[in-house]
Amino acid sequence: MSGMLRMSYATELMDQFERDFGTGFLAQVRVKTNMDINSREEKWLTNLFRRLSSIIKKPVRDIHAWFDDRMEMADSLKYVQLGRPELILIYEVSPLEASNARKEDSKNNGV
Repeated sequence: MSGMLRMSYATELMDQFERDFGTGFLAQVRVKTNMDINSREEKWLTNLFRRLSSIIKKPVRDIHAWFDDRMEMADSLKYVQLGRPELILIYEVSPLEASNARKEDSKNNGV
């Protein structure tokens, strides 16, 4: 789940970058960024900034300034989950209701 959110965030960032800088050369950057994320590279965002700076031949600090200005609240940030989203459980009914139903079934079946 966290990798998916990172990929979504990186995609939003690169889409905005293409709109702002008019570059269509991000296919390899997208692949390398996805590889960083999937391999759990801790510096995937730093690596992405470096790649973007090399494309437009500007310093990384300029990418940071652009990022701070344009990517304040990307859509993918609206879905950030604190903790370990891989452990989220989704129930059709609440666990308490399920437990009470099992107790009621046991009582009705003489168990």
